[in-house]
Amino acid sequence: MKVLVIDDSKFMRKSLALKLKKKGMKVFQAEDGQQGIRMAGKIKPHMILLDLIMPGMNGFETCEKLREMEGLKHVPIIMVTVKSDEKSVKKAMKAGATDYVVKPVNYRELLQKMDKCLVV
Repeated sequence: MKVLVIDDSKFMRKSLALKLKKKGMKVFQAEDGQQGIRMAGKIKPHMILLDLIMPGMNGFETCEKLREMEGLKHVPIIMVTVKSDEKSVKKAMKAGATDYVVKPVNYRELLQKMDKCLVV
């Protein structure tokens, strides 16, 4: 399975990649929304893990743009962010997010949500 991680934190990208690779996933990394959109168009990931707070294009905008792209309309997008308020969660879902995980990441919860997204 191909997973695209879009996060401006190099540490977060690396730690997510490490955990996901151990589960046999092929992980691609992008450091901002623009790079993530370009990469998603090329690699056609099976799932996207997307940070909310990034310089330039934030996660809401990135999610909306990804949803407009042919071939990515139904790809699960899980927001992975420090923002845990209800307003942010609702805004993410409205932008097209499939699910939402709060940092620091509980990897068991993330993997469960990833499995759930792929089954649906």
